[in-house]
Amino acid sequence: GTAALTFVTFAVTNKKNNIPEGLVAPLIAITIGLMIALLGNLTGGGINPARDLGPRLVTRFYKWGPESMTGAWVYIVAPLFGGIGGGFSEYCFSW
Repeated sequence: GTAALTFVTFAVTNKKNNIPEGLVAPLIAITIGLMIALLGNLTGGGINPARDLGPRLVTRFYKWGPESMTGAWVYIVAPLFGGIGGGFSEYCFSW
């Protein structure tokens, strides 16, 4: 999800692509909407690591214990690599 969002954001804001400024925000909004529609059932629309980490920390301290942190690293690390991958992909395609 983060890779796609980063790719689209870099692609529509790249001056070489000649996207009119009035279309930049709607294209990014459509991308976010599509990501939530397509990934929402799987990830809860969690394309932001802070959106996943905050509730996990709260539940950890309110009697859920370490079980609440199971798999948390995936939702923290994957968007970081996804963002780098999306940005690099757009860089490679913009040549």
